[in-house]
Amino acid sequence: MTTAGKRHIVLSLMTFLSCWPLVHRLLVETVDIDPWRFFGFAMYSQPRVGVFLDVLVLAGDQRIDTGTSGLPEAVVQERARAAQRRLVWGRGSRPDRLARLLFDAYPQADGVVLRYRRPFLDRATSRMAALEELYRYGRTATGDVVLEMRE
Repeated sequence: MTTAGKRHIVLSLMTFLSCWPLVHRLLVETVDIDPWRFFGFAMYSQPRVGVFLDVLVLAGDQRIDTGTSGLPEAVVQERARAAQRRLVWGRGSRPDRLARLLFDAYPQADGVVLRYRRPFLDRATSRMAALEELYRYGRTATGDVVLEMRE
């Protein structure tokens, strides 16, 4: 490899490394990815907190208690994986598989509501606040699980 080729590689790498913290910060703000991942300095902009995933199963006018003690192990594990994926990938991760598993675990269910809550440091007030996102799933006449609403 020639000196010019090596210089080109080094300059390209230095340019990428110089720009990546800005790109990473933009991704954290816009897509809500985990600021502590993907080799960025945005980790210093927020404290490290988890994501909470609340599950509500609806059957007619009834709400079914979904305490973790009564859930099948596959649902409990997928709930933890869905929360972890949401923490890392932000709004790019949807809990479709968890909704399908909940409908399988509760055949009488008409709907499933999944609520993500991610605490964050509000810069305007210097207090912790929570970002919430709701997913409501329903079942079609053929038994397919569909996303009805995302807030």
